[in-house]
Amino acid sequence: MKMFYSILSGVFLFISFAIFVYNPSSWGGQFFQLLMDISVYTPFITSILGIVLAVAGIKGVPRALLILLHSFILLLFVIAFLMGTFGFQNP
Repeated sequence: MKMFYSILSGVFLFISFAIFVYNPSSWGGQFFQLLMDISVYTPFITSILGIVLAVAGIKGVPRALLILLHSFILLLFVIAFLMGTFGFQNP
């Protein structure tokens, strides 16, 4: 079961990374557009679920790597979210 959690965490890592680099003008990705249409917080949810699943997954280097990469992508999402929320306000 732990291997399943690690694989599922890897899938969430791929989805989170793909949402972060998604550019709707360059390639068609209806799935990622659907994820962003659900909620603005979908990237946060996928990253947090990935961290939780990585903690429940197999121990060792894969767990540490998954947690580190999920945390890094979550930090990038937080920075982008705060920049978009507070940085682009009209004076």
